[in-house]
Amino acid sequence: MITTILTAILAVMGAGLIAKRLVQDSWYHEITIKEFCIAVIASLVIGIPAGFGVVYNMARNSEATFVEFWNGREVRAVERPVACRRDGVCRWEYDCDPYLVTYSCNCTKDGCSTCTRTEYHSCPYVNTEYNYYIETTLGNYTIDNNRFPYDWANQRWRARTSIPTHVANRAGVGPPQFWLDALQRLNAGDPWAVTQRREYTNYVLAARSTTIMQRDAETYVQQYKELLPDFDADIYNFYQADKVYGIGPWNRSAWSDVVARFNASFSFFQGDLHLTLVDADKHTIDPDAYASALKTYWMRADLGDRPLAKNTFVVILGVRQDTIEWARAFTGMPVGNDAAVIAVRDDLPGQEFTVANLFGDIDLTASKPDYGDGVLATILATSQATKFRRVYMSDFEYLFKEIPVPWGWRVLAGLVSALLSIPLWILMAKVGDPPKSRERYGYWPR
Repeated sequence: MITTILTAILAVMGAGLIAKRLVQDSWYHEITIKEFCIAVIASLVIGIPAGFGVVYNMARNSEATFVEFWNGREVRAVERPVACRRDGVCRWEYDCDPYLVTYSCNCTKDGCSTCTRTEYHSCPYVNTEYNYYIETTLGNYTIDNNRFPYDWANQRWRARTSIPTHVANRAGVGPPQFWLDALQRLNAGDPWAVTQRREYTNYVLAARSTTIMQRDAETYVQQYKELLPDFDADIYNFYQADKVYGIGPWNRSAWSDVVARFNASFSFFQGDLHLTLVDADKHTIDPDAYASALKTYWMRADLGDRPLAKNTFVVILGVRQDTIEWARAFTGMPVGNDAAVIAVRDDLPGQEFTVANLFGDIDLTASKPDYGDGVLATILATSQATKFRRVYMSDFEYLFKEIPVPWGWRVLAGLVSALLSIPLWILMAKVGDPPKSRERYGYWPR
């Protein structure tokens, strides 16, 4: 910080020296040594604190911006026709109906000539193009736009104009398969769960607070580094994400589906469940040390803006055959939801490791959030004593001042401070003692 402030002071003084040099030969303006010192002191009191305050706040807000998963479900598959016309809004068009346009050309000092050129209208290939969307509780997703109808050869906008096959292939014919699958799911009353990333503010992660980063767990990270899955949940198929991490023989896809369905209802609490499965037959580990290592690994700085988010609830299950041998849990915050964490640790060991036992049946079309009646679902969503509660970042605003500011922002703060000092140098040049040139001649030169 001291180095940065000294740099800003030098920048302000440099701006002053440049200003003094520019006006020193002026008949009307001059910056004296006294005025120079006054401007530097004023910059130290006003300009530099203002510049650093504005830029550092911007920097810290930027550094405190991370992304988290929000969850929902599909609601409706929408097919929207777009009526086509000449020079209209349809995408697939060709040049048609030429016409002449006059314009000025061959201009000289004596005037311009009038020339003409041929231009064309834009005619659509078909009468109607179609846009396909899927409405979800998190917003609308565009699956594809401007597709041709199935019978595109019979839907030509101008009957005498044929449509090249390559144009139809590029446009796509009929509803896209993903949209058709969604329509079938929705008609059957079995919509998919939906997930998306949204920005949020996290002062704890940005400040790299020792209360959550658990620096003493780095030894556990090294101890279990071969058993720590990457935090690689990402979006695919527009709005799906795998949030199950397996070290064992389980069907990750099947468990990902049920976790996604649970999260669709868990969104009522703004929560996001991630499940890690460990094969206890093959790996004998210390559950507490492993949980500490996994949390530290998933919150490391090199994950950029995508480390473990504050709304995440992580459950780790050590499974031996079809039985849960041990269980641990943690969240993305240093405090909160302790009752749920303890309940997972104490209530899940000995339970049958099945989807039906942990989650039960979840109906995404229910009028109210349906969490299922499984053991884990009860702990996280329906038990008043243990259900998930999102921790508010306002409780950690005191960490805002501790967020480190990158060097690029510090340089910018110095430059802004120098720019803010410019009005002071202009003021010093216009007020105060008259220029020596006026004293010399006794009048203002004309």
